[in-house]
Amino acid sequence: TILAELQRAERSRRMLLANISHDLRTPVASLQALIDTLLDGAIDDPEAARDFLDRMDVEVQGLGQLVGEFLELSWIELGQVPIVPGPVDIAALLRATAGRMEAQARQKGVSILVRDDGPMPLANVDRGRIEQVLMNLLQNALTYTPPGGRITMGAREQGEGVVVEVRDTGVGIPPSDVPHIFERFYKADPARSGGGVGLGLAIAKHLVERHGGRIWAESAPGVGTTVAFVLPLDGSGGEGAPADALALQGREDIQPDG
Repeated sequence: TILAELQRAERSRRMLLANISHDLRTPVASLQALIDTLLDGAIDDPEAARDFLDRMDVEVQGLGQLVGEFLELSWIELGQVPIVPGPVDIAALLRATAGRMEAQARQKGVSILVRDDGPMPLANVDRGRIEQVLMNLLQNALTYTPPGGRITMGAREQGEGVVVEVRDTGVGIPPSDVPHIFERFYKADPARSGGGVGLGLAIAKHLVERHGGRIWAESAPGVGTTVAFVLPLDGSGGEGAPADALALQGREDIQPDG
């Protein structure tokens, strides 16, 4: 009913405001404490002052990420982000994305492997937006994979689409939380926040769906997590996605490998 929809919308609005307030409160409080410490005399100690400034820089970057991702998600949800499809070699895109994250992964002691499953048809997608999806999934996997771990990326043709996977050997997610990880601001466990703002997977979900695809995850605590998404091969995603492409969102035969 209309009343039920209005009540659900109001609950969503309140939850969104509560989540934003929660994610803003911690960095703002940290910045205020660092500023107060500097004003109380730490600024006269060059070594201590430098340390506080470095910490302030981290907090400001986190705030910038939060604001940027929230605005981007808002534009995506409003349908204001254009999808401009074209022929894309998904295997080459996986290698390029892994290369961009290689230095960060090496610094953390995590390896990134791109699995080669042989040639496949080109996907007709927006290269920049799918690269953004892959970067978000890689960043998420890297956040929750301890040193010595491994992240494996791969793609394969299956049915009417191409399935892309990002698999890690990280801490994993409790089964009850897996269905919710693509919700904005959702964090399965506050102890696992890892500095993330809980928007990367929500953005990935919306961008995949704008291409007429779908995204899902499988995970086990202490074993790792696999996030996979499927893109239509005929591919005209976005506003012009045909019914057969959109039907991929409900296909149960398209699942993660293994």
